[in-house]
Amino acid sequence: MKSIYKSIIAWVMMFGFFSCGDDILDINKDPNNPGTSTPQLTLPAGQVALAVTLEADYNLMGAHLAQYWTQGPTASQFSFLEQYNITTNNYNGAWSRMYASALEDLEFVRKAAIEDGTPNYAAIAMLLQAYSFQILVDLYDQIPYTEALQGKDGLLEPKFDDGEAVYDDLIVKIDAALDMIDISSSAVTPVADDLIYGGNMRKWIAFGNTLKLKIYIRQSEARASVAQAGIQAMYDAGATFLTPGNDALVSFTPSTNNQNPLWQILNQTTFQNIVASATSVQEFINNADDRISAYYDVS
Repeated sequence: MKSIYKSIIAWVMMFGFFSCGDDILDINKDPNNPGTSTPQLTLPAGQVALAVTLEADYNLMGAHLAQYWTQGPTASQFSFLEQYNITTNNYNGAWSRMYASALEDLEFVRKAAIEDGTPNYAAIAMLLQAYSFQILVDLYDQIPYTEALQGKDGLLEPKFDDGEAVYDDLIVKIDAALDMIDISSSAVTPVADDLIYGGNMRKWIAFGNTLKLKIYIRQSEARASVAQAGIQAMYDAGATFLTPGNDALVSFTPSTNNQNPLWQILNQTTFQNIVASATSVQEFINNADDRISAYYDVS
């Protein structure tokens, strides 16, 4: 009889335990992979996605097309660039990383930071989004912009906006981000989770102004009056700009999975994959330009 009572008591205690903490039985929640994130966790992910795409894919494209680099004579990996035979397949991965990784992560940071009341995180995200879109406009001209990043809302085929219109709106977005920045000591500011400036918001202000300047300079010939008026307004307002040593970059390390992405690509081969372009080297030589040793290994 006592054993029966003990069993009943045990079952009652067990039932009471689970009824008070029924979450313990929820096997659909993985404690090691939470379903939600925070601006602090997502900001560095967005920064790395952007840095990797720029350093690897678009860096290789730009350097080859501008004739800084050329395909090594014993390799063929980048022959499609040398032959101007670029197809959509060559840069599908880079396009996807820019939108689905970098821009999407930064959009999460922007929205979450505004809800959390941490405007400095939102401002950084907005400035990096503007930088990302500016790069895409320079490459493709027409890009998804006003309807971009709305796939979760069911908009799976966003329209492509004209590059000039995107440029104009980026100035507005940058100004809005700069207005959000709080440099007071009481402001919530990133530290280690900002891989670029470590939460130094004055540098982010200089970054935003420099990005605006870049956008205006890009239009100096096509829209001279717009560029001149924009640049003049910045100087009249006493805008600060990035100076040498304050470049916006993510510092990679020699440790596994943290190396510079371009180095990882080139180090996968045992042959010389890319070499200096004769066009650029000859220009340095013709002008007795000592900077050649800074660009190339001339040994």
